[in-house]
Amino acid sequence: MVLRYGVGPVEIQTEPGSYVVRWGGESYRGLEDLKFGMKASLFHSAGGTVRVSGQGTLTVPTGAAEITLGDPNITLSAMADLAIADGLLLSTSLDWYSPHFAGDESWTISLFPGMAVPFFSGGAALGWSGHLDDGSLDSTFLAALFMELDQGTALEMSAGRNLETSDVFIGMRVFRLLTH
Repeated sequence: MVLRYGVGPVEIQTEPGSYVVRWGGESYRGLEDLKFGMKASLFHSAGGTVRVSGQGTLTVPTGAAEITLGDPNITLSAMADLAIADGLLLSTSLDWYSPHFAGDESWTISLFPGMAVPFFSGGAALGWSGHLDDGSLDSTFLAALFMELDQGTALEMSAGRNLETSDVFIGMRVFRLLTH
């Protein structure tokens, strides 16, 4: 569950961690690490077709032994959303990760074309995420559904496959906006 609290153009976020199930050569289940973050709107076009945001997140190692990062992690992100046409959108993000005091930085870029799905008050997206670490690129293909449950609460369901390792994942999380 992601709890969000908005104050003007700034949003404070807390995420206790998604429940992860992994099967295959190495199977496990458990919660991911605890995250605290702040997101700010940097630009919003007059017509609403372009939105740019920045976000900072601190990850605290509280997750299951097989999933935890083991050290605190700082992430800085830049995100852009573009409304292409009625009901079609493109979301992108660029993330920089730095494990606290470890000096082991890495980058992730994500591209998600999507579309609104009005019959369940949500959207669907297919995307690609590439993680660059130690000179190698790890690619993941993702699919996601986003559904508004009521005003201020939404459900996200996702699945993906790492193209290099063939690892598969399924995820689900709930977003709750505490104020508007």
